Amino acid sequence: TWLFLVCMFVSIFSQLHWMAVALSYFDALYVVPVFQCFFITVTTVGGGAFFLEFEKFSVVAWILFPLGILVTLLGVRLLSLRNVSEGADRAGEIRKMRLADEEAAAHPRPSALHRQKGARSSPPRPPASFPILAAREGAVDASSPLSFLIDLGS
Repeated sequence: TWLFLVCMFVSIFSQLHWMAVALSYFDALYVVPVFQCFFITVTTVGGGAFFLEFEKFSVVAWILFPLGILVTLLGVRLLSLRNVSEGADRAGEIRKMRLADEEAAAHPRPSALHRQKGARSSPPRPPASFPILAAREGAVDASSPLSFLIDLGS
C-alpha cells in the first residue's frame, strides 16, 4: 500500500506540474480538454486492468468498449472546438508581458532605489485577474462590472 500511495502522490503532483507548464504555453481551452482526454483514457484502461475487467469481456464488449471511449473523447473534442489562433495570440502576449516583468525586475527604476527613509509607500494592488483580492484592496470601483465583489470581499 505504501508503494501505491507514493505512486499516487507522484502522479498527482506531476499532473499538476505538467498542466501548469502547458497552461503557460497554451490556452486553457486547448490544455484542459487534452488533459481530460488523457485522464479519461488512462483511468478507464487502468481501472479495467486493475479490477481484471478485461478478462471478462465478450466479443461485443471488446467492440463497444473502445467505441465508448472514442465517443467520449470525440465529445470532449467537440466541446473544445474554437479558433486556436486566438489563444495562441493571447499566449504570445502573456509571454511578452512576463518577459517585460522579468526585465523590469532585473533592472529596477532609479526612483524606486532612492526612496527617502521613512517614506511610506502603498502596497501594490492585486491584478484584475484576481477579482476578489482586487475588491478587498479597493482596486475595483463602484462603477466596475466587478463591483458586486466588493460586498463579497467585505
